[in-house]
Amino acid sequence: MFIFFYSFFSAELVLGIQFLHSRGIVHRDLKPANILINKDGHIKIVDFGTIEEDIYEGKKMTEICGSVIFMAPEILLRNPYDAGVDWWAFGITLCLMATREIPFNWEGSTSCLVQLVAKTNPCYPKGINIEARKLLEELLVKDPAMRLGTRGNIRDHPFFKSIKWADLENQKVPSPLKPERVSTRLKLPLL
Repeated sequence: MFIFFYSFFSAELVLGIQFLHSRGIVHRDLKPANILINKDGHIKIVDFGTIEEDIYEGKKMTEICGSVIFMAPEILLRNPYDAGVDWWAFGITLCLMATREIPFNWEGSTSCLVQLVAKTNPCYPKGINIEARKLLEELLVKDPAMRLGTRGNIRDHPFFKSIKWADLENQKVPSPLKPERVSTRLKLPLL
């Protein structure tokens, strides 16, 4: 049940990111605080204050923006970047969703985080589902050209094997979570 729970919400996020990117929109601040669950239990991406529009294949951005914990290495290192930054942030978000931790042993300053992200590999807690771990390993790739989502079809990843994409796009798949009331904090079980 928990695997379907995470794969369902992760898949809805994939659809949201792909929808934005297909329209040339890069969110640049994807994080749990900018992901809501509507009354029917479906994902809604919000806060479009940092978006960049008209970004299609080959076009790069240079502005530093977003929330530092979710920033891709290319942003932290002040390199030109593209829509791949949303896939990195998606990976950090999934790791938080599955483990309640970011995949870097970070405590302290932003400059310390920049060094960690730039020079070390992500570390994942023991016991994380193997398919979820493999998905994270393909999303949290430092080279944006090799990052899943930027290359390959993320929908084909084994983590999403239970997802019927056409039905999900048409919201024909019932959500495993239907909020009974509005809450400012959603506590999720660990994956």
